[in-house]
Amino acid sequence: MLMDLPEVVLAPLFDEQDRHHHPIKRIALLIGGGLCVLLGIVVWLTPLVTGAPAFYLAGAVLLAGASKTIACWLNRQERKLAYKYRLLLRPKLRKQLKAEVEAARDQEPS
Repeated sequence: MLMDLPEVVLAPLFDEQDRHHHPIKRIALLIGGGLCVLLGIVVWLTPLVTGAPAFYLAGAVLLAGASKTIACWLNRQERKLAYKYRLLLRPKLRKQLKAEVEAARDQEPS
């Protein structure tokens, strides 16, 4: 299904521009991201509870919101993925591309 979609140039997943957040907001993002990563480690060490990847992902998003360095690193890692997986990370773009493909099919003469 994803193979039918046209390849477009994908924008970076996280904004890499210089961040001018309020210092309190940046500290809150850093603390929240650190806590999520720490909880991910605790959940990973506790065999009774699952869901460690969710904590790691939440921590990565929060840390990327606070740090330009982490946002750049995550964007570099994301660019290494295959196109179909990169597209899966962007559900709105995927829906838009599907709608464009369906509209083009409807306009073709039978």
